[in-house]
Amino acid sequence: MISIARSSVIDEETRHSALEFLTLLIEFSPVMIRALPPNILIVPLLHILLNLLLTVEEDPAWSQAEDEPDENEDSAFSYALNILNRVSLAIRARVLLPSLYQIIEGHIHNPDWKYRHAAMYCLAQVAEIVTDDTQKQQICDYVLASFRDDHVRVRYAAIRCLGQLATDFKPYIQEQLTLVALNALFPKLTPEEPVRIRYIAIAALINFVDGASKEILQPVLQEVGMCARLHR
Repeated sequence: MISIARSSVIDEETRHSALEFLTLLIEFSPVMIRALPPNILIVPLLHILLNLLLTVEEDPAWSQAEDEPDENEDSAFSYALNILNRVSLAIRARVLLPSLYQIIEGHIHNPDWKYRHAAMYCLAQVAEIVTDDTQKQQICDYVLASFRDDHVRVRYAAIRCLGQLATDFKPYIQEQLTLVALNALFPKLTPEEPVRIRYIAIAALINFVDGASKEILQPVLQEVGMCARLHR
């Protein structure tokens, strides 16, 4: 099934059927899958899914559009995200994350923007199963660094990912990274940024605030406001 799912000459419907079979196998037999060496199924499956996340196309008009991007426009992309979510929930962090991090590390430093874009979407999709604070910090560091990426689509994906982390990692991210996160988000709300960047930054900010208490937010917002006035 792995060979079918990753084939470049077999039609998409058949490849997706093979992926669905493997996903159902993992969902219905997670204990058996966890007992297997990762290179038997998990690592090849992750490579297949990450490759599907590279199917986005360069679009010069993307940053000028004023509507919300539709992730369902690319069926392979959205399908890979769905499978990744199902697999992560079935086998959980201890088995999935070590193998995934090895792949993600290479994607984040790849010169091709599609790899960095895929990494951000992938991290957002598996954030729900991350429970270790050290891993949460590592993921947040990756995401916040990508706010400065050269490609607008990667910056969008990073902001979107932070919004997801604000929900899945709460209250960790609100308590430990309040000032860093808000100082990263607020500049993305300026008129100089593309509408799509501002849209997703607002959505991420709402998620962040929803997970924070007044005691955390009030002193930090005052500090952010003072910094903004000093830089005018």
